[in-house]
Amino acid sequence: MPPAEKTALPPTLRLISGEAPPVDYDLGGLSLGVKPQAPLRRRPGDHLELFSFDNGAELAPIRSAAKREGLRGETGLALVIERALVVDKTSGGCGLEDLVGDLDRIAVAARPTIELWSAHGSYLRHLLGLTPSRDPKRALESPRVAVPVRLIDRLHAGVPRLGAEPELELKLAVAWEIAALMAGQTMGEWAYRSALAELID
Repeated sequence: MPPAEKTALPPTLRLISGEAPPVDYDLGGLSLGVKPQAPLRRRPGDHLELFSFDNGAELAPIRSAAKREGLRGETGLALVIERALVVDKTSGGCGLEDLVGDLDRIAVAARPTIELWSAHGSYLRHLLGLTPSRDPKRALESPRVAVPVRLIDRLHAGVPRLGAEPELELKLAVAWEIAALMAGQTMGEWAYRSALAELID
């Protein structure tokens, strides 16, 4: 019996490598070398719960700003809310109002201090606008926001002021989140530790 002949692939099919080549990004001094993977549009490990605000109209400009930046609307809102909670605590009668500007400056200048886990790298790409999100699920003026569960009790104790400049608030909140992510901390941990370091200096 003659040896079996190799079956030729149909002309419409083509073998491709199982692994895509790594992609390197150089973003103003921040180098991010990653392999393409499933995009993550919220911080890995965060458990989210819905919190209802009194006025959904106040949330719409932030959701809109997030969509313009290619961010998931709920992710952008959650970041702005978390930063606002820290800002309220820092400037609410503590006499530390100047520290907020310092934290903004430190966040923008932050660079990685640890090697990121691949899932955190995927989330970071979303924060940098490299994996845009289509997020039509929630109406712009919906009063309900999916926030990390660690914020729920603090929100019940008092809703923070979100500011009158949604684009700027979003930009700064994203910068804080990136700085925290690159330090292996939550935004609150990063902000309070950075503020303490500033006070000691």
